[in-house]
Order: sequence, then C-alpha cells, then structure tokens
Amino acid sequence: MYKIVSNQNGKLVSACHPILADAVVQYIPGQFVGPVVKGSALLVFDTIDHAKEFLMYEGNELWSCEVVQIDKPMLVNFNSKGLIENFSKKSFPEGTVFVSMVKLLKRI
Repeated sequence: MYKIVSNQNGKLVSACHPILADAVVQYIPGQFVGPVVKGSALLVFDTIDHAKEFLMYEGNELWSCEVVQIDKPMLVNFNSKGLIENFSKKSFPEGTVFVSMVKLLKRI
C-alpha cells in the first residue's frame, strides 16, 4: 500500500491538510497512527501507479506503508467542515483504499 503525505516544516501530515484542518493526522515513520475523527478512516492507495496519479502538489511525499484493514465496511467522508457524511465510492481517486491505521515505512 502507498500513502501520500504533506511535509509541513518537517512534520508529515495528511495531504488534505488545507481542506480538512480538523481531520489532519500527523504521521511518524515506523509508528501506526489512526484517524483523528472517530468513526472515520485513513485513505491509502492500492498501487504505486494509482498513488503517483494523485501525487500532484509541491511538498507532498509518497511513502510505502503497512496498514490495518477496517474490520467493517465504512461509508463515510468529510464535508468542508470536517463533519462525517455518507459518500459514493466514486468520489475518490481510483485505487483508494480505506483503512483504520497506517504505518509509514519508506519514502519513495
């Protein structure tokens, strides 16, 4: 699996940080982290090619990662206020996978 994060002054945070400030996760390489908002998920990509298609902003980094899969289906998304609402899977880039925890392994 692959995770895109934003490097903000040496801190690795969610790539969505400008949009969903209340849901920003800080990632620490080698440590599992979960979502800030209870009942939500972290998003990763299933292949390096899918991840590279989304790697478009300066300051973003691509990492290989280990994940903990979600044990039940989760159909949630954040709206512009960081609130959880139902979504269509089509709302996300191809190859998006919803997981409960992410551990960054190696920067690519």
